[in-house]
Amino acid sequence: MERAGLEGDKRLSGPQGGDAQIASRLAEGQVEMVIFFREPLGKQAQEPDVNRLMRLCDVHNIHLSTNPAAGRLFLDGLVDQMEA
Repeated sequence: MERAGLEGDKRLSGPQGGDAQIASRLAEGQVEMVIFFREPLGKQAQEPDVNRLMRLCDVHNIHLSTNPAAGRLFLDGLVDQMEA
């Protein structure tokens, strides 16, 4: 994000409670976009928490990226908006 000239908040990793940190800020209306990479291969212990975060993004109509390709697309779009 910094290389793109964007501001953002980094949180803990998912297993360390990062998804809960993001979810609480999201519910308070302090989040416009979530880029949260998850392990797509195999079931993870924190999967219910990640699913809850994804559902909250849907409920609050928040942009959500769970993989690098979508994250890059989101960030490129922000940079384009800043340059326009």
